[in-house]
Amino acid sequence: MPSGKQIFMLELPSPMIEWLDTMVKAHSLPDRSKAIRCCVNCVAMKNMDITEIQRENFHRLEEIKVELAKQQIEWIKRNSESGTSITIAVAG
Repeated sequence: MPSGKQIFMLELPSPMIEWLDTMVKAHSLPDRSKAIRCCVNCVAMKNMDITEIQRENFHRLEEIKVELAKQQIEWIKRNSESGTSITIAVAG
């Protein structure tokens, strides 16, 4: 049965990827994709302004591949400056 999720490429700072991996272990999540989906849902439900977080501390970015629901991808594109980054959702 298809999951309805799509592959989405993200660029995140290394410390955020490490934080995601810690959250995956701490909450017994299946993978980073689930952790990212939880972060996106949390920020979207709180109706946060995702443009508020400073980006100057994000020096080194790493690309990761995650599975997100179509609605989550649409939300990210509507609410992010670049349309491809959810660094802010993860930081939120």
